[in-house]
Amino acid sequence: MKKNKLFKILFYVYFFFCFLLYNSINWAIKLYGIITLDEIFFYLSSSIKGTNQAFIIKYINSCVFKSLYFFTILVLFVRLIKNIFNTKRIEVIIRAFNHKIKFIINSNVLYKIIKIFLLIMSVIVIILSLQKLDFYNYLKNVNTASKFIEEKYVDPKKIKISFPDKKKNLIYIYVESLESSYFDTNNGGLKDKNLLEPLLQLTNENINFSDTDKFGGWKNVYGTSWTTAGIVATTSGLPLKISAYGSMNESLKDLMGGTYSLGNILSNQGYTQKFMIGSDKEFGNRRIYFEKHGNYDIFDKFTSKDIGLLPWDYDVWWGFEDSKLFEFAKTEIIRLSQEDKPFNFTMLTANTHFPDGLTEDSCEIKFANAYSNSIYCSATQINEFVRWIQEQDFYKDTVIVITGDHLTMQADFFSDDDILNRSVYNLFINTDKNNYNYKNRIFTAVDIFPTVISALGGEFEGNRLGLGTNLFSTEKTLPEELGLYKFNDEISYKSTFYNKYLLTKNKGKN
Repeated sequence: MKKNKLFKILFYVYFFFCFLLYNSINWAIKLYGIITLDEIFFYLSSSIKGTNQAFIIKYINSCVFKSLYFFTILVLFVRLIKNIFNTKRIEVIIRAFNHKIKFIINSNVLYKIIKIFLLIMSVIVIILSLQKLDFYNYLKNVNTASKFIEEKYVDPKKIKISFPDKKKNLIYIYVESLESSYFDTNNGGLKDKNLLEPLLQLTNENINFSDTDKFGGWKNVYGTSWTTAGIVATTSGLPLKISAYGSMNESLKDLMGGTYSLGNILSNQGYTQKFMIGSDKEFGNRRIYFEKHGNYDIFDKFTSKDIGLLPWDYDVWWGFEDSKLFEFAKTEIIRLSQEDKPFNFTMLTANTHFPDGLTEDSCEIKFANAYSNSIYCSATQINEFVRWIQEQDFYKDTVIVITGDHLTMQADFFSDDDILNRSVYNLFINTDKNNYNYKNRIFTAVDIFPTVISALGGEFEGNRLGLGTNLFSTEKTLPEELGLYKFNDEISYKSTFYNKYLLTKNKGKN
């Protein structure tokens, strides 16, 4: 009896899980668009502290309650069938063409057939759900060994990087989900109306590396398509790959501990380093990465309350609005510029995060679409912030880099046919670079790492760091040598070298 009762409980738990899995995957794809299992594993294993509460509420309403609803219907259906067929034998009579056919069915057998049918259907649902996440390709990737990363990786710690005596400051602005695709078609984008009009002149005046002969950017590849992964790629020259077969918790405690990244290099060059965000620094293990790679001083939404800039009950969007972030950034940059050391000030905006972004009250409403307005307003804020920097005395010794962190996850903002033509925005300002090939390039987020070093005046033999190539050089990127798809496949395959020596710190190698 106890085993029978346990089986019934497991039977119902299994079906609730099936409903939850199916609804969760469909909800995520509808909301995020293309999503990878690496990203799912990363966020399931890392800190989700500081997640926008609206996402949690939407998930509960769209997935948990919906699953409970269908689960309840299933339970009632099964119980109803059992009550209807509570006799030992069921007589079924079929009349056709003046003939009568009588069947005698054992009710217990019929009940079992119904349960088997439900189990088969549930397995089909699971298979189709996993297919939507490209699960089978993921299994292929993690079980296909490759030495590509081991053979192509250029360890920045082992390369001599020479900086000028007079070092330039760095202001790096990561803009949530900023795509060059937001430009209108006349300027290389995919929109009928130019959502980045406020950045048009600034982009014209400076260096935008492009995949076309107009404005453009880099392509998302494996392990670079969410915020933490985008930051890791642009500062270490590597994708972020969290293996489901390894110890994810250990990997995340020492995130990319075997790498020598932008923060490490600048720290050893005497830079003061600051990372400023309007959300929680713990989200996505950002604190761990920045503290372990250059010991950045981090300012987040809690810092703003600790020092009295905002009241403790203040909570907007992911913490506080970008307009406040830019104002706080001005104060901090002025302070840093008054020190006798070069500085690296890095910040990450949030107003253009999906779903629909945050359009502040001060923003101009130009479009019917909420997300379009948040993008336009963000572009306006960025332009005003950069123009302010250019008016300051320290600007002559400062390089400004503006990039997105990844393509937008606002699933309904582009059609599926647009995916191959979309690219992540980048802009390099005040680099003193004259000779460079910046149009019709095939490059990815990993190429930004050595390009930033070069923009600051850093020189290194071979023009490669990590898996990235200095875009200011004549050297071809790895995607240009191999093809983008080949490069994407190679970095997605299992790499023992990556897992052992780059994902975490291993004293036996580095």
